[in-house]
Amino acid sequence: MINIDNFKLNNKKLNIIKLWKNSLKNKKNVKPLIISGEKGVGKTSLANILLKDYSIIVIDYNIINSEEYIKLLLGKKDISMMFSKKEDKALLIDDIFDIKKNINEFCNYFKYLENNYNHPIIITLCNTTNKKLNNIINKCYHINISYSKNAFTNIVENILVDNNLNIKKKQLNNLIDNSNYNLNIINENIKYLKNNIDINDNPY
Repeated sequence: MINIDNFKLNNKKLNIIKLWKNSLKNKKNVKPLIISGEKGVGKTSLANILLKDYSIIVIDYNIINSEEYIKLLLGKKDISMMFSKKEDKALLIDDIFDIKKNINEFCNYFKYLENNYNHPIIITLCNTTNKKLNNIINKCYHINISYSKNAFTNIVENILVDNNLNIKKKQLNNLIDNSNYNLNIINENIKYLKNNIDINDNPY
C-alpha cells in the first residue's frame, strides 16, 4: 500500500499540504489544493491518500450543467456512504489535460467552486503553460510533483520494502524501465508480483 512518505515530498510541499489541511480545519483561507505533474507521477494516488478520511466524489467535467451537477452530488448520500463511517464529502477533480474542451469545462466548474468551498477540493492536472489554468493555479494551494531518475528509483525501492519484496538491481531497473517511469504502472506491477509470482523467480 502506497503512503504519503513514498512520495518523498520536500518540506516546502509538505508545508503547503499542511496549510491546506489547516485551512479546512480552521475555516480560514479555504481554497482547493492543486497537484500538478507529468502523467504517472502519482497525482491521483496522492490525492486519494490526502482525502482518505472523506467520501470522495470524482467530478466528471464533461457534464454540461456543472453547477447543478455538483449541487446534486454534494446534496445526496450515495451508496458507498451508506456502508461507510465517512460522513463528510470531498471533491476530486481529476486529470485536467491541456486541451481546449477539457480546459473550458474545468473553468466552468471552477467559477462555481470559487464561491462554494464548503468541502475539501483537490484538483489534479498535467503540467501546463495555459493561461487560464495558470490563473486558477494562482488562486489555489499548489504543489508540483517531479522526480529525478535517482529519486524515482528510491521511491520504487521504498515501495518494494513496504511490500516486503526484495529484487536485484537489474530487476529493479527493468521494472522501472518497463513502466516508462509511471508510478501507477509500478504499483500495479508490484501488486502482481506480490500476489502471483515468487519475486526471486520473476522475469524482470
